Amino acid sequence: MAYLLVVVGALALDQWSKWLVLLYLPLFQPTPLLARWLNFTVWHNSGGAFSLFQGQGVWLAAVAVLVSGGIAVLLLRFPRTNRALNLDLALIAGGALGNLVDRVRWGYVVDFIQVCFNGVCVFPIFNVADSAIVVGTALILWTWIRQPQPRQDPSLKRP
Repeated sequence: MAYLLVVVGALALDQWSKWLVLLYLPLFQPTPLLARWLNFTVWHNSGGAFSLFQGQGVWLAAVAVLVSGGIAVLLLRFPRTNRALNLDLALIAGGALGNLVDRVRWGYVVDFIQVCFNGVCVFPIFNVADSAIVVGTALILWTWIRQPQPRQDPSLKRP
């Protein structure tokens, strides 16, 4: 149940943030938040996370449904022995659903976070859902890398 709250929380935060920027900010015009480092620039993204795969909205929506469904099955049907992994999967599912809602509603995803480096904005514009997907994936990788490896019995080594 706690993981469902993470999914719903990520989805709600994503949709709420998009509602706010669409309500208060102009389209396609940067609004500086931290001079030379961070803008809010409302953008329509017909691609995937970080503007990858432009124009592939139908396929990306199908992937979002499959990923979210697969994660739901993992969280509901298998033992919850690794809480960190389950939390990470819930973040990914919440992000995927956040962008899926946009695709179904508008045919594109609303992005608005633009990170710059000393005034140069080369990083693609993204949103809270993209962030949840990336953070969840990074945490899975971090957990996997930090997981202790089982020790091999020296007597089992090949000659």
